[in-house]
Amino acid sequence: MSDIRSLSIKGDTAVLTFYAHGQKWEEPAKKCSTCHGNGEVTAEKAVVDYVNGGFLTDSIATCEDCDSYGWVPDYGPEEE
Repeated sequence: MSDIRSLSIKGDTAVLTFYAHGQKWEEPAKKCSTCHGNGEVTAEKAVVDYVNGGFLTDSIATCEDCDSYGWVPDYGPEEE
């Protein structure tokens, strides 16, 4: 599996550099649509409280789509 080793950002464009099996290649990148470039996502988590009925609290987690980089490879226009 490939591994991102560097990320070069210039304004709204970026280049991801990958290394795998002794090879290096670069791909254009775009901001992650899941975390909007933050690298983290927020979700509501239920907390059990038997006296007051419970409540919701925010939970912050690492974005799994971009591995907390905030950028994903740009493979061109998406086809439907």
